[in-house]
Amino acid sequence: MKLVNRINIPVIFIFVLILISTCDYCLPVSIVDFYKSENDNGSYIAIISMAPKNMVGAIQFWLKNKKLILNKTNVLNNGKYILFVKNEFEGKSDEDYVQLCLLKQIKNNEKCINYSNRLFTVTRRQKNGVGLYSLNQEDVYLKNDTSCLFFDYDNGNKEYLGCDKNTNE
Repeated sequence: MKLVNRINIPVIFIFVLILISTCDYCLPVSIVDFYKSENDNGSYIAIISMAPKNMVGAIQFWLKNKKLILNKTNVLNNGKYILFVKNEFEGKSDEDYVQLCLLKQIKNNEKCINYSNRLFTVTRRQKNGVGLYSLNQEDVYLKNDTSCLFFDYDNGNKEYLGCDKNTNE
């Protein structure tokens, strides 16, 4: 009987260790808050916790939360975007082009988001006369290109360009 108890303790310990190390994969992405962009009238910054680990996670998050997001942002006009960022604020830096700051809307000292905490954007567009939301990991500020683009059309169609909806690319 003592041998069985000795074996159970390490097994339970290993199970708990695995559970703790993978918990951020188990917890759902959630929206913390929305702010109006101070740089582009009509665009928004969405603060999220438990950020998606890849583009597939970002697409799944968008599809699951699209109605809530559009209700909170009053539906975007063409050319406007929602920038999704991690819920990690910091104080204003003296360096140029390292942060996105919400100086008018947040009244405490930690009102800036480091550029490395930007995750993805959703932009309102038209394609072939049909309205759509495009989701990508393009850097809005540095204009870096991305190899994966997802279109969520108003008519219900979905289109993946440069990415496979079943992979982590």
